[in-house]
Amino acid sequence: MSSLPSLVLLLIFVASAAVIWGAGIRLSSYTDVLAERLHLGSALGGVGNLLGGIAIPTVVLVALDAFGVVGLVALP
Repeated sequence: MSSLPSLVLLLIFVASAAVIWGAGIRLSSYTDVLAERLHLGSALGGVGNLLGGIAIPTVVLVALDAFGVVGLVALP
């Protein structure tokens, strides 16, 4: 992709950011609907922030360390 002009790369970045932003808004509204229908209150969305900010990246690093680097040294 480095052979693409900077303007094209910028447009790809902006389009990707817009898609991620829209998906985040939609995911947030779906979380609210699920919390309402399952009578979980705001705990579902609130715990999601904790899991998304701390636990999920840690799990991803562990998975990459265990399965993603076959034959190489572990992540520091």
